[in-house]
Amino acid sequence: MLTYPKKKVEVLTIPESISEEEVFQQQRMRDVMLLLENLAVQEEATIKLIIDCLYDVGSINIINKKIPQPSANKLVKWI
Repeated sequence: MLTYPKKKVEVLTIPESISEEEVFQQQRMRDVMLLLENLAVQEEATIKLIIDCLYDVGSINIINKKIPQPSANKLVKWI
């Protein structure tokens, strides 16, 4: 089981010049960041597999665009 170092939670002070709507938006964005971090910790293997698949597809697309000759294209894809 993987363990991750504990992060310090910062308490933000909100200046009075910021509207309630802006405060709400900042809080929601902070919540999103925490949720994404939690998702990344819990689903690290899944995220790595997704990135690997996207890398493979992107590599093939770049090779197809940069090397139009079929024989060279197949050789570069094999490499």
